[in-house]
Amino acid sequence: MAAATQKHPWLMALGTGCLSPNLHFNLPAALSMAGEVTLFTKIISGDIPCCEVAKGESWLAFLDINPRRPGHTLVVPHEAKKHLAELSLPQLSALWLGVMEAQRRLKAHFQTDDFSIGIHDGPIAGQEVPHVHIHLLPRTEGDGGLSMLACWPEALPPGSVEPDFTALNELAEALRDIGEGHGG
Repeated sequence: MAAATQKHPWLMALGTGCLSPNLHFNLPAALSMAGEVTLFTKIISGDIPCCEVAKGESWLAFLDINPRRPGHTLVVPHEAKKHLAELSLPQLSALWLGVMEAQRRLKAHFQTDDFSIGIHDGPIAGQEVPHVHIHLLPRTEGDGGLSMLACWPEALPPGSVEPDFTALNELAEALRDIGEGHGG
């Protein structure tokens, strides 16, 4: 934890003392049922302040404290789950309504229709807080932001090589063979 808190000082809020079973937080029912206390559950419960943009019955949207650009907003479900697929269907649906509401407000303020919307779904994907959250960034001409393709700078640019339809079809078939799950 020490190395992580040097890299990200805000992680101090998650120090081992904060996770003591003797602490009692005023968490909404959805948080208590999830069982895990994260930095975001503490923000949702009001134990840690935030710059709220909007909120619903089961989600909260607030400004990122390390914004990539003005308006960089996080939309967080009350359910404390690490991966998107672990959220209940009602929570998942409400979360996307929260994204739409935050986007509506950011659109009006920044006078833009364009947004980068991202999810780091687990630690290998870049998730720093083990709680699903959606990054919502209003985009404006010349804002300095890049596209998702910039995450893989060594990959060849789209359209520069002929697609390998054989490999793509084999992968698609293998994925279909797994069968349907959560999404029906």
